[in-house]
Amino acid sequence: MNRALLLLLLSFGWGCSCDADRRSQKTNAKARVGSKVGPTEIQAIASEPLDLAKLPGDRDLFSRLVSMPFEEARLRLAQALVWRGEARLSFTVAGGRSLSLSEEAEIQDDPKKDALEILVKNDGGFAQRIIHSNGIMYRRYSQGQFIAQRDLDGQRWQYANEAYGIASMGLNLVGHLLSLGSPKNQTIMNRQARCFPFEESKNPMPFTTSNRPGQRHATDLKSWRQGLKIETVTGSLCLDVSNGTVLTSRLSFRAVRDVDGGKAAFLQLEMSSGFATIGAPAPVIQAPESYLESLKRARRARPATGFLDGGPIKATPSPDAG
Repeated sequence: MNRALLLLLLSFGWGCSCDADRRSQKTNAKARVGSKVGPTEIQAIASEPLDLAKLPGDRDLFSRLVSMPFEEARLRLAQALVWRGEARLSFTVAGGRSLSLSEEAEIQDDPKKDALEILVKNDGGFAQRIIHSNGIMYRRYSQGQFIAQRDLDGQRWQYANEAYGIASMGLNLVGHLLSLGSPKNQTIMNRQARCFPFEESKNPMPFTTSNRPGQRHATDLKSWRQGLKIETVTGSLCLDVSNGTVLTSRLSFRAVRDVDGGKAAFLQLEMSSGFATIGAPAPVIQAPESYLESLKRARRARPATGFLDGGPIKATPSPDAG
């Protein structure tokens, strides 16, 4: 066979192979268009059933419930809501200095309008406000100005999860020393709830909060946790029977540990969090007025028409197109 003919046949064969690949890719692409999009990871997690009958004995479920991120909780409730939490954590060395942190947070969410507002502040002067409205996220720290941006990556949920973390504050330190007691049925905001009292565990048991986004794994604090001993603990954890969401949480504890020099140090926490409203009326969440006002431009001076002011001819003012 002549060399030119062989090259022609080979090139024809390769061309057919490429055409077949392209046709296959186009067919697959057309099949994807209009196909049903599967649930996201957080949507899949939020659809998992949570069997409260396994409490208080199931430690993994205990950890899972108190470490639930806000993004999952809102999907489980599937209604407009307002959540508030506050906590005060202090560490005092006998005869020495004391360190403390007081923090407050509020989250408002209207899923129908995809609107969210987050407010976090502490006694150290830090304040943060996040508003998501009409596809735009507005951020402001302390007394600064709002900064606007499109939240294409869902960054607002990271801020919400961090604010919601007040509900589990301190449990990454003493959760292994606590357990849940016998539950009592209650009605909270017309919802059937099961409330478990916090108790000191007879034997230290595994407890992690590693599934909370942005939080360090509990093993990072292992050496510090091992030296703690619970002196007193009160409070309760109230869960929605239908979906396992924490409706309210109250925790107060005092723990002690030895520090250098044989001195005793005390760790204390007072925490209270829960939903203020679930369902109608939905919170009103709008773009911050201060930011919208800053976008308005001052009316420009027009020297060319100044001679008309006060003269025989009255110029009709027109709105500034800018």
